[in-house]
Amino acid sequence: MSDPNINPYASQTVNLDDDPRTGELASRWTRLWAALIDALINMAYAIPLAFAFGTMQLAMKGQTPSFGTTLMLAGLGFLCFVAIHGYLLHTKGQTVGKSLLGIRIVSTSDQPVPLAQLLLRRYLPISVVAIIPVVGGILTVIDVLFIFRDDKRCIHDMIADTKVVNAA
Repeated sequence: MSDPNINPYASQTVNLDDDPRTGELASRWTRLWAALIDALINMAYAIPLAFAFGTMQLAMKGQTPSFGTTLMLAGLGFLCFVAIHGYLLHTKGQTVGKSLLGIRIVSTSDQPVPLAQLLLRRYLPISVVAIIPVVGGILTVIDVLFIFRDDKRCIHDMIADTKVVNAA
C-alpha cells in the first residue's frame, strides 16, 4: 500500500547540486591556458596556410596581402577550426584545450549548446571582426578583457548566451 503522507499530485523537486550539467565558472587562468593550447593548435594549420598562399612572404617584406586573400585564408582557417574542434564542441561543448583542462561551454541556463550556435554566434563573429585591419585587433582585445567582469563572460560569451564552467 502507498504512503498516505506522499501527495501524488505534488510537483517534483530536483536537487540541482547533483545535476552534472551545472558547474562552477571556470577560472580565468584555466580559460587562458585552454585558449593558449587552442592557439598553438590553430597555428599548426594557420602558418602553413599563410606560407602556401604567400601571405607570410608578403609579411616578411612588410607588405599586406589583399583583402580577398585575407578573407579566403580566414574562411579556410575557420573550416580547419571546425574540422579540429567540431566533434568535441558538438558532443561536449569543448575545444581541445578546454577538454585537456576540464572546462566546457554551456548556455547561461546550464544546458548544452548546439554546434550551430557555438560556431555562428560564439566563434564566427569574433573571427570576422579579427580580420578588420587595425580595428579588429583592438576589438578582439576588448572582447578578451571582458573576462574580468564578475560573471567571467567575454563579449563572445554574451553574443552566444554562453558561459564556461568546470566540467563534471
